[in-house]
This record gives sequence, structure tokens and C-alpha cells, in this order.
Amino acid sequence: MKKPESAANDGDRAAAASDEAVKRAMAAIQSRRPDEAERIVGEVLAQNSRHLGALHLLGVALMAQGRAGEAVDEYSSLVNLRSGRDLPMVAIALIVFHFCVPFVVLLSRQVKRQPELLVKVAVAILCVRLIDLFWLIGPEFHEHGIAASWMDLVVPLTLGAIWLGVFVYQLRGRAILPVHDPEFDEALGRIIERGAAPRTVH
Repeated sequence: MKKPESAANDGDRAAAASDEAVKRAMAAIQSRRPDEAERIVGEVLAQNSRHLGALHLLGVALMAQGRAGEAVDEYSSLVNLRSGRDLPMVAIALIVFHFCVPFVVLLSRQVKRQPELLVKVAVAILCVRLIDLFWLIGPEFHEHGIAASWMDLVVPLTLGAIWLGVFVYQLRGRAILPVHDPEFDEALGRIIERGAAPRTVH
């Protein structure tokens, strides 16, 4: 029985070999040898039928040989990864909540004038965007429907925290309001008149 380290090393070597073969296939296509590129990526796909780079180059090679119908069939196999039992419902939910609902909600002037509601709409759109990205990426790794892990939550939160930290760091010392706008005093005066008295900063 292979040790975990040995199995991982074998996997890394296989991935490296596949990537090298894809590079050779790309060079063959650039040298106008699509038949050779098709043969090379065919060997890669025999080992890993879901290798995206090889699938892409296979479609390019087939198109270069005038075999558009076969290229479409290969693309259809990628689309079929998202046609399981649960995934079509995700696609419908994305259409409704990623566009239709925010569009209708933001048509209301009252919503756009309430910062609290705008924050809720923005957070909802971000959550649906994460689901959209999972729908695009997840099926490549899960053949039998939707499957999630703790990393699917930790990775977006980590990247978001890094982005927010860099944003706040760059924001320090910069004016948030357009203080050099010649009409700034007049516009700010109207805002203060409608709201509460401005607080003094000590």
C-alpha cells in the first residue's frame, strides 16, 4: 500500500506530465499541426477526462481540422457537468436572485435612499455571486451533484479580508469627500440642512 506522501508525489508527477503534454499540443497547433495536437491531448484525456486545458485544445484542434460538430460535442460534455439533479435549480436561482430580484428592488427610490437596505442588497448580491462562482467551479471537482466543504467558506472570507485590509490601508490619509470640488461647500450645506447638526471632531 502506498504511503500518502508517495501517492501525492505520483499525483504531482502525473499533473506535471499532463501540463507538459498540453504545452506540446499548444506548440503543435501554433505550428499548424492540429492532427498531432489532437493525438497528444487525446493521451492526456485518456488519463484525465476532465483536464480543462486538454479539452480546450482538443476543441481548437478539431475546429482547425474542420470538424466543428465534434468540437461542439466536446463542449457539450463540459456543459453536461452542470446538468445533474440539483445544478439546474441552482442555475434558475442565479437568474432570479442574481439579476431579477436586485433589479426590481433597486427600481424603488425609497430603497436607494436607505443605506441600511442598500447594505442588505449588496450583501445578498455578494452571497449569490459566491454561489455563482461555486456553480462555475464546483462541477469540475464533484461529479455527482453539489458538494461543499469548509474551504468553500474559508477561502472567500480570507480573500475578502485581505482585500478589505489592503483597501483600508490605502484609504488612510486620503479624503473620502471631494473637498476640492468648487461646489462642495454648497452641496454639503444642503445635506446638513436636511439632516442633523454635524458632529465636531475633537
